[in-house]
Amino acid sequence: METGLSIETVRTGVELRITGRLDAHTAAAARSALQTAIEDGVGELRVAVPDLEIWDASGLGVLVGAQRRARQAGRRIALVEVSARQLRLLRATRLHRVLGVQADPAQVTSDLLPRPVGARSWTAEAGAGRTG
Repeated sequence: METGLSIETVRTGVELRITGRLDAHTAAAARSALQTAIEDGVGELRVAVPDLEIWDASGLGVLVGAQRRARQAGRRIALVEVSARQLRLLRATRLHRVLGVQADPAQVTSDLLPRPVGARSWTAEAGAGRTG
């Protein structure tokens, strides 16, 4: 398991790739890199996290704080290539509602994907719908 954090600037102000551990020990470096990327661009900032191994409360706080700063700058952050494990964490903490999340389709099953507002799922037995 990776012991540190790697932050790669894929396109300045547009896209970052974060791998390793996002925790209390690496939060300051991630916060700094995200702030720089927010300042260096416009529009959506894509943050690819396919190989991010560990997120603790400090790491989640960095992402929420970056989203707040991005909004103040007229931008938004989109987490992309989010694994099924990461998506479960974001849904459990309800942070998928705060952060723009684009799951990695190769790893995510349909039960993890958010349903559109008003979507219905049907039970096979009775054919009756239940609101999703």
